[in-house]
Amino acid sequence: MVLNALAGLAGALSLVAAPVATAAPPINVVSCVYTSQQVSSAVTGFARTAPFELSSLRISFVNQGPLEARDVRFAATYDGLTQIVDDRGRFATAKQITRDFQPLATGTFRDDPARCVVQSVTFADGSTWQPS
Repeated sequence: MVLNALAGLAGALSLVAAPVATAAPPINVVSCVYTSQQVSSAVTGFARTAPFELSSLRISFVNQGPLEARDVRFAATYDGLTQIVDDRGRFATAKQITRDFQPLATGTFRDDPARCVVQSVTFADGSTWQPS
């Protein structure tokens, strides 16, 4: 009887010592795309204009949480830098959202693919999620 109790206690202790899995973000980033190109004055049709840069940062995501999200913060890494993007709105559960943001102007035109990571989420009830 004492051995059974000790064996049960040892099993309970080993469960407590097991590593805790980190929760996946409730927002799934579907795509993160940074594009940048220089446009010459000949393309625009204007005379005597200097070339200019057209850039965009497009993030598509799905709220997989149980509640509507109201604020989603991303860390977008592209072109050798990281930009924090704070998107506010009403993001329903299980609906894909695609948003365009103004990227930071860099002018270096690297070929590195963009990468977006969820930094935090605030839900309609005021609860929040952040990575541990």
